[in-house]
Amino acid sequence: MVTNPYFAGKEKELLRAQIARIVQTTSIVPKGYFKKQEDSEREIVEVGEEERKLPGFEDLRHSHSWCHLAPSILKCGRTAHLQPEPPREEPPNYDPATALKELEVQDPYEERLKPLTLDSCYLFLNYVAVGDCEIAWTIKTIGDSRLYKEDYKDSTFTNGIIMIRSLVWPGAYVFYKDDRWFSFYVGFGHKADSADYYPVMPPLPREEVAEVLEQSEPNPKEGEEEEKIDPETASGFINKLREIIDDNDKFENMLNRVFDVFDVDRSGELDRKEIRNFLKFFSKELQIPMGHRPIQEFFRGFDTDKSGLISKEELSDPLKGCLLYTSPSPRD
Repeated sequence: MVTNPYFAGKEKELLRAQIARIVQTTSIVPKGYFKKQEDSEREIVEVGEEERKLPGFEDLRHSHSWCHLAPSILKCGRTAHLQPEPPREEPPNYDPATALKELEVQDPYEERLKPLTLDSCYLFLNYVAVGDCEIAWTIKTIGDSRLYKEDYKDSTFTNGIIMIRSLVWPGAYVFYKDDRWFSFYVGFGHKADSADYYPVMPPLPREEVAEVLEQSEPNPKEGEEEEKIDPETASGFINKLREIIDDNDKFENMLNRVFDVFDVDRSGELDRKEIRNFLKFFSKELQIPMGHRPIQEFFRGFDTDKSGLISKEELSDPLKGCLLYTSPSPRD
């Protein structure tokens, strides 16, 4: 998950946490539908139909007639405190009940069935938002809100609908009509914000630096001078290879001998420094110009697998072509 601020969990866990926050904040009911239990103020029960007395339509158009249904979410992310773990070195007067009460003082519970009049944008947002408002809800009547008397009954009815909108969670609505209500949320899972957040885009990735070819030291230190080889030896190698060029077995054997001479590290492949020595040795006989660019082009042409090294197989066929091309006696 890439979020700001950082979230340590997975995407499904973040979504679950956001849904819990939205439901806790926007689940509201008319006053009088639920009541607190006598033995526990943190538990609520539904009021029976006989003693239930809901506010009228006119009263429900005001926030004092609505209250929160879901329990509040504590700073620890739960709706109830867990029993704190005892310290490793438990003091003699340690009391779990006292430790739990101290924890509740630090992170207190909110009142159950808290009225909407106690809500404020300042309580839910980190700073002033939604046009510097202090209210967290707007209530609007839709349709004909006049009261009509039912025939043969003492009760009244209305065709109007009450719409309650959350200013803290944009997209959260509650609709009420004829003692029935329902709520829904359609949004992005973010609280209202007075200032838009535009994260700074990271810089574009730079192009890879071109490969720098290794070059031999122009002024080698003492003891690093390259071994000088007699040009007559090069001529003998070349003439011998031309004589046996049609005999693949003999040619490969001779090529192996030449290859091993320049394969100083015995890796089975020639690196750039070793191939430079090879070209320098046979440059006159094979009519190969010396210099940085010819050596570079030669290396790229022979290195067919682009590994940065030249094997015996990669050297064999191009070398035959050079021998035939530079042969003093043309062949069909």
